[in-house]
Amino acid sequence: MQRVSTLILSVLLAAGVLLADLGLAHADIAYQVKFSTGGNSEVKNVLKAASQLVEQANRPPPTETALQRRVDEDTERLKQVLRDEGYYAAKLEAHVDLAAKPVKIRIAVEPGPRYKLTSVALLDPDNRNLPIALSAEDLGLKLGQPARSAPVLDAERQITLRFAERGYPLARVPDRKVIVDHAQRTMTVTYTVNPGPLAGFGKVRISGAKTISEQYIRNRVTWRPGNRFDIRKMEDTRKVLIRSELFDSVKIIPDSMLDADGTVPISIEVIERKPRSISAGVSWSSSEGFGMNASWEHRNLAGHAERLTTTATLSQVLVGANAFLRLPDAIRPDLDIVASTGIQREDTDAYIANRVTASTGVEQRFNSSLTGGLALSLTVERDERTGGEDKFTLIGTPAYLRYDSTDDPLNPTTGARALAAVTPYYALFTQTDHFLRSETTGSTYLKFDKAAHYILAVRGRLGSIWGAGREELPASIRFYAGGGGSVRGYGFQQLGPLDEHNDPEGGRSVIEFGSEFRVRITDTIGLAPFIEGGNVYVDSLPDVTSFDFRYGAGLGLRYYTAIGPLRFDVAFPLDRRHTDDPFQIYISLGQAF
Repeated sequence: MQRVSTLILSVLLAAGVLLADLGLAHADIAYQVKFSTGGNSEVKNVLKAASQLVEQANRPPPTETALQRRVDEDTERLKQVLRDEGYYAAKLEAHVDLAAKPVKIRIAVEPGPRYKLTSVALLDPDNRNLPIALSAEDLGLKLGQPARSAPVLDAERQITLRFAERGYPLARVPDRKVIVDHAQRTMTVTYTVNPGPLAGFGKVRISGAKTISEQYIRNRVTWRPGNRFDIRKMEDTRKVLIRSELFDSVKIIPDSMLDADGTVPISIEVIERKPRSISAGVSWSSSEGFGMNASWEHRNLAGHAERLTTTATLSQVLVGANAFLRLPDAIRPDLDIVASTGIQREDTDAYIANRVTASTGVEQRFNSSLTGGLALSLTVERDERTGGEDKFTLIGTPAYLRYDSTDDPLNPTTGARALAAVTPYYALFTQTDHFLRSETTGSTYLKFDKAAHYILAVRGRLGSIWGAGREELPASIRFYAGGGGSVRGYGFQQLGPLDEHNDPEGGRSVIEFGSEFRVRITDTIGLAPFIEGGNVYVDSLPDVTSFDFRYGAGLGLRYYTAIGPLRFDVAFPLDRRHTDDPFQIYISLGQAF
């Protein structure tokens, strides 16, 4: 046994000596990297971001030889980065101080002048005139800009895209010639463009549709066979199909060859979603209290995307249920029949209303962003207010136009939304005059960076009622402002005229406006400072000449989840009255607008 132990010890000792001789038992070589760029902070930041020495500093190499190899590889990489950024005369050297602990590595850079892009040309390979003239700006380039390689490479994709927008789906860029003039410190670029033949849209093939009829998909296509090819139409169609919420995935792919008739066949590949869904939401504010809603939806009742949605709402100001039915393409493609019905009890400081509603009408899709509708509605309502009880039976013919080009319903970062609605009302069984209610709302979203970390959101609202006096109108039909979806900082419906009990009376016109700057600090945390203003007026037109708007401002915290941002807002009335609380708090899922 003692011999075995001695033998094992000897083997381990020999292995240790061997590893030491091979350099494998040495400690890792820790190092620090410093960039010297002559005060050019932009170059320093670009090089640090691209440096493998910097990225791998927490994984030091085991030997000095391995460290030198890492330095040499990084040196060549960073020289290429300088050229890609337009510094074609740059000098770069790496100095390594092995005596220092940790090892000091200094990357010394003389960037030199930054070359400029001075010429961009497109040539046909057979020296013929190209069918489309494109400027440098059309390709995302600008003469005089730094001679960076990334925009020059991206311009190739822009060339094929621009040709594909104008009827040339097979356009290609087989060659690119770049000339760098060191004497003039300039760059010129010449793209060889093969436009291919002018083509139209050909036959459409659909795959992946199992429970949804192919005809429904074909009715969503935004081009007609034989129309000149335009790749933008394909993207419009994809957006329409995705917004239907019937599909998890939609791919629209043109063939790489034309048919004999000079058209390009198109393949639409879809993956269906489950047709049924259940959703729920909760909210809380210091003025409206707690609220919750739940809905059940079936998006494909009979195979042609017939949609039935039922919703129940329970809150401190509203209790009710409603159902909505949509029959797509019921009259002709893009013209739907829509119907809804509901029962509600609304209990606010302004009124207590019990109502039953029903409506039916048609909705026309003009394109992927614009829809319009016309309907016939019936409202039977009993209003309980201080001083008595009123009953109303109203026949309405609501008409509207809706525009939506945003990229996300709960957290938009680009695009705009607008809704213009007008409803003439005819009152039955009462002395109320006939009246017309109109309202326009809109919002737009501007992102300042590609990652959408900085977004400016702006919104507005304008409404008027014509024909009847305020006291003749059902209290729930009047305009109100204030609260989480209105001018934050003021209580729910508290802007505008108040009665002797300091309860809101509503008005025949309203104006609101506001802006919010959304800053995403991390992947999940964001801040949103905001300011909003507006008021409610007795007359049919807002008295904007008096500038008697009331303003609210505050700060929001956003927690971004997979289903949308969780919103926590604290708002303060800047024109506080004795009836206004010092602040308001709002919690809900989704952005304020």
